[in-house]
Amino acid sequence: MIIRAFLVTALLSASTALVSAADKLDLVGSWDTKTKMENGDITEAKIVITADGDKLSGVVHRNGEETKLKSISTEGTKVSFALDLNYQDTDIDYSVKAEGSDRSLTGTWVASDSSGTELATGDWTGSKAETPASLVGRWNSVATTNEGDELPSVATFSANGDSFSGDLKGKSGTIKLTDIEVKGMKVQFDMVFPYEGQDIDIRIKAEQKEADVLDGKWIAFDSDGSEAASGLWRAKRAADQLALVGEWATVATTDDGSEMESVFHFSKTDDKLSGHSESDNGKLEFEVVKVSDNKMTVEMELPYDGNTLDVRITAESKDDADKLAGKWVVFDDAGQEAATGDWKADRKASK
Repeated sequence: MIIRAFLVTALLSASTALVSAADKLDLVGSWDTKTKMENGDITEAKIVITADGDKLSGVVHRNGEETKLKSISTEGTKVSFALDLNYQDTDIDYSVKAEGSDRSLTGTWVASDSSGTELATGDWTGSKAETPASLVGRWNSVATTNEGDELPSVATFSANGDSFSGDLKGKSGTIKLTDIEVKGMKVQFDMVFPYEGQDIDIRIKAEQKEADVLDGKWIAFDSDGSEAASGLWRAKRAADQLALVGEWATVATTDDGSEMESVFHFSKTDDKLSGHSESDNGKLEFEVVKVSDNKMTVEMELPYDGNTLDVRITAESKDDADKLAGKWVVFDDAGQEAATGDWKADRKASK
C-alpha cells in the first residue's frame, strides 16, 4: 500500500511534458483530475495544458510539486501518457489510458515495475475546467427574426465583483439588461423590448465558443411566460474605439499612381468630431467625421476644375493605433462611384 500511495501522490504532483498534439481531442486548457485508489480513496489535482504549435506542454498542480511526464499519445478520442518514477531505488512506470471528448476523459491508471509486472491500478477521470466567459466590454450584436430580418445593436457589459450590469443600444433606444448570468462559457440575460406599443419579455442565451464571439438565440415570451418566438442571436466583441483626435499625415494614391499628401486635423467638442485638411491647395473643412470601433469615415466637398466633388474616405486601424489604411472614393452627380484609390495616414507626434 505504501508503494501504491506513493505512485498516486507522485503522479498527481507531476509537471507534464506533453509531446505530441491530439489529432481530434483539444487537450489545451485546465483539467480537474481524480485518481481513485483500490481502497476507494480519491485524490484530486489540476493539470494545465498549453500548446506551442503542435507540441503540448503543461503542469499538474498539487502540493506545489512537479515531475515530468515522459510521453503522451493520442488516437482519435483516446489519449495515453506515462510517467517514470523512482521509489526507494525502484523504477516504477505509471501510465494512464483514457478516452472521451474535449471536455471529459475517463480511463484507468496502472503502476508497473521495470519488468512490466502490474503493481496497482484504478480509475482515472479528467474534466476540463470551464473558464468564465469574458463578458465585460462592448459587443456588436445581431438578432435574426423569423422572417430573416437582422436587427443590429450594441450590448455593453460591466462588472462589479461577481455581478454584471449592462444595456443594449439599437433603433428602439437604450434598453437595460437584467438578470445577467455567466456560468462557465455560457451567458444569459433578460430585457424588456418595446415592440408595436407592447413590452415584450426577451431572454438571450449564448455561449462564448470563441474568445470574441457569442453565439446563441433570443427567446420572446408571452404574457403567461410561455415561449412565443425565438431566433438566432450573435455578437462579436467590438474593437477598441479609435482615438482620432490629433494630427495625421495622410497620403492618397491616385489612379495613375501619383501621391497627394496632406495633414488631417481632428478635434472633438461635446462628443462631436470635426476636422479639416491642410495641403498645398489650402484648407478644407470636413462635412462628416465618424468613428465606429476602429473605423473612420470622413466626407468632404472637394473643389476641382470649377466644380465640387463629393469625396468619402473610409479607413481603419488594425494592428497599430497610430496608423490608418483604407480607400478614398469620388462620387458623380448621380451618387455613383466615379474614381477610387488607396489612402493611408500616420499619426503625427504631439508638439
